[in-house]
Amino acid sequence: GVIRMAGGHEGSFRGALPLTPAPFLYSLDRAKPVSFDVDLPEGDLAGLAAATDLFTDAVGRYGGGLLVTGTIAEPHLYGDFHLAEASFRISGMEERYFAVNAKVLLEDTIVTISRLSAKEGKKGTLSCTGRITLRGWKPALYDLSATANEFVLASISNILAIVSGTVNVTTKVEGGRPLPVVSGDFEVKQSEVYYDLGSLSPAAGGSTLEPPSWEAAIDLKIPGNTWIRTPDARVELRGDVTLYHDAKGTYLRGELDLVRGWYNIYNNKFRIRSGQLQFVHAGGMRPIVDIEAETQDPEGRRIYLTVRWHQDDVEPLLALTHEDPGYSETDIWKMLGGGTVSAP
Repeated sequence: GVIRMAGGHEGSFRGALPLTPAPFLYSLDRAKPVSFDVDLPEGDLAGLAAATDLFTDAVGRYGGGLLVTGTIAEPHLYGDFHLAEASFRISGMEERYFAVNAKVLLEDTIVTISRLSAKEGKKGTLSCTGRITLRGWKPALYDLSATANEFVLASISNILAIVSGTVNVTTKVEGGRPLPVVSGDFEVKQSEVYYDLGSLSPAAGGSTLEPPSWEAAIDLKIPGNTWIRTPDARVELRGDVTLYHDAKGTYLRGELDLVRGWYNIYNNKFRIRSGQLQFVHAGGMRPIVDIEAETQDPEGRRIYLTVRWHQDDVEPLLALTHEDPGYSETDIWKMLGGGTVSAP
């Protein structure tokens, strides 16, 4: 038969599939031999993109072929797929890849990524090699490695980051089923976080009754130039954390220091003096918060703010003190609101 793609590109298929009677017409006989061959000569990637919702804005060249022998239950797969100078965006994601060159080989039960390289953003590069071992039609063993340099992450909600590092995918058997395990080590070159710490719930990303379909432990080194940016805050972060995804949920472990910046509270801009975020909740994203900040009263005297939001606290605890002793917190709040307060 003929496979017709958009733009006039054509491929072909031929072979025989064993059928067996079923309650409704026929179904594939999983035990009898199968022979099926698909050939896609090199063509314009835009035509393939028009036939699938997986990616958009595609240009470049692609081609490949697939031969299936054995049985439906225990197939043997042979073939290849390649991309040449391709450019596209994966549907639902912001990153656009260009100068993509890839070659994937299928040899019986082994899928080998012999070459995959791409560029992204102004200076970002990405490469990947490795193999996946199949059991039937499903992945059973993973051995993959990918390296990113100056790679722009734009598809994570409320986060924009430039990262460099390596990620590996191996296999863990859990309950008799293979589970991909992602590990890696990345340096965050630059990042902006667009949500307030107060919006993070202790239960965010918490565990569920469903076992995870994959696990991850990725180390993130943040030497600085990572900023919380909201209408009420500009705060630079520095430190080391690990991003986990497992049966407990998706969560962070580690510590981040507040290097500098400011935070608006009741229309008063407090300058960060020191602070730390400690991620200790397994299954939650909200950290333990300790912050020291300061501002000035209308006469230029210092007012100090302490923010504490610890593990069992329902909401942050704020405390105000004045450089001149004797003022109560009520007096200080009145100063900050523009009111007049008598000297103590």
